[in-house]
Amino acid sequence: MKRVRIIFLGWKHMIGSNFFLFFNLLKVNDMEIKFNAMPLDYYKLPPTDFSTPETSMKMCDRGSAKGIHQWGTGTKLKIMFDNDFQPLRDEGSRLKGQLGTMVRNPHRVPLTYLDWNSVPEETKSAIWKEIEDNIEDCPANFQPIAMRSCNKLWKDHKAKTKDKYYTKHEEDPDIVLKVPKRVLPDQWKELVSYWRAEDAKDGHEKVCLVSYTIPKHNVVEGIVVSKDPLVKVDGKPLGSDFWKVLVKKAKIPNASLERPRKKFRTVGEAVGCAVAWRSCDVFVEE
Repeated sequence: MKRVRIIFLGWKHMIGSNFFLFFNLLKVNDMEIKFNAMPLDYYKLPPTDFSTPETSMKMCDRGSAKGIHQWGTGTKLKIMFDNDFQPLRDEGSRLKGQLGTMVRNPHRVPLTYLDWNSVPEETKSAIWKEIEDNIEDCPANFQPIAMRSCNKLWKDHKAKTKDKYYTKHEEDPDIVLKVPKRVLPDQWKELVSYWRAEDAKDGHEKVCLVSYTIPKHNVVEGIVVSKDPLVKVDGKPLGSDFWKVLVKKAKIPNASLERPRKKFRTVGEAVGCAVAWRSCDVFVEE
């Protein structure tokens, strides 16, 4: 019979300390097996920070964090939580990615809500129930943490959508037709209209635009977006003589624009879009 010699490393450090034996096979050579004795703190699992951007996690294509494949299949996840009910390690990261997938669903939480507080309570309750149904022994104290994470993930999604698909292309006359992924066409049209109105609040002036031809006619009701000479419309700065105005209503739809845009030339075609209009032909509504 072969003799088996077991060597424990680190015994002298274990006395009077909070240690346990972490049995990790290091080497097998002539039946010699070595184990390490390590402190408990060495194996303490760091929690997933649910307040950090989702981009810090493992990404799938198009920059979104991966969800959980077995989610909704009836197989419950075993997730460890720390004393503050923060999910731990890889499972926590995967859970955060799954929450992101849930709140980016346009059928579930449309971006047309003003903010997370405007999302109906029944929608939030349904999200929490789905979390409970998919996590084994899900602690109730995890609910506020999960909801705060959903709030942030949804807000980040809305901000990124605006920056990537609206702000960088707001001068595109076909912007309403270029619907981003994870946004429904009707929702995108509403978002574009809302963001244009938000941009127009910078001026706070409701105005009438009159034609540059004689006789003068009131052709547009609009809102001043900018008077900054450096602001551009169709890539061309306004200069000192023009203002940027959002066309809200065309009173004479076939009236020509003072500075034609690339894809339309009449005020009727420009409804919902910003145009450059000579400041001397812009009159503030009383």
